[in-house]
This record gives sequence, structure tokens and C-alpha cells, in this order.
Amino acid sequence: MATVTVGCKLLHGVKLSLSDGTDVMLRGARHAPGFDMRTGEGAPGSVGLTEIDASVWAQIQKEYARWPMLTGGMVFADAKKSKVIDQAKEKAEQKTGLEPISDKELAADKVERIDPPKGQ
Repeated sequence: MATVTVGCKLLHGVKLSLSDGTDVMLRGARHAPGFDMRTGEGAPGSVGLTEIDASVWAQIQKEYARWPMLTGGMVFADAKKSKVIDQAKEKAEQKTGLEPISDKELAADKVERIDPPKGQ
């Protein structure tokens, strides 16, 4: 059977449920080589790579045709793994909108901290 390699820029990946009852788990960027779990940062162009059947990818494209992560290029695939890696490098500056907040951003008061109520 033909396979494709799927690249996923979402940090933790995503589980897609298909109409036939199949669940497909796509690895996220945190699975990329060089990803630092401590800082939440990876090398530019970090993506998770998952190999799946080409027919499953075709079904994902059909059932998730309007999903912003697919239409926006955050999840993409090719029959050649090297092409997926090249695409990831091209998309290195493209943001998913779900990136972790860095300590630098927190220190710059760009994000409001909400402390839990006392006693919890």
C-alpha cells in the first residue's frame, strides 16, 4: 500500500476521528528532533512526522476539507518524507496561533497572569 508522511506543526499533534470510526493520531512538533520540552521551543521548521496510508490521508482531506489547520497549511503531507521536511522549513515562520507563551512574553506583561484562589 502507498503511504504518505504527514507533517503537523501543532505542538502536541492532533487526533482526527474519521467517519468510518478510525482515529488517526498525528505527531506534533514536540516530537521533532531538537525540540526542548523545558522551553517549548524547537528548531525552526519543527514538525511532527507521521506515516499513514495514502487512502487514509485522502479520507482526512475529504472529511476535514474546511479545517483551518489543513487549509492553512499547518497539517500537510507528501509521498516523500524529504518533501515534507522541505515544506516544514518553508513554513518555519508561519504561526499556528496555538504556540506556547514564552517566559519573555510573560515577563513583558503581554499576558495577564491569573493566580489560583488561595487554599487551592
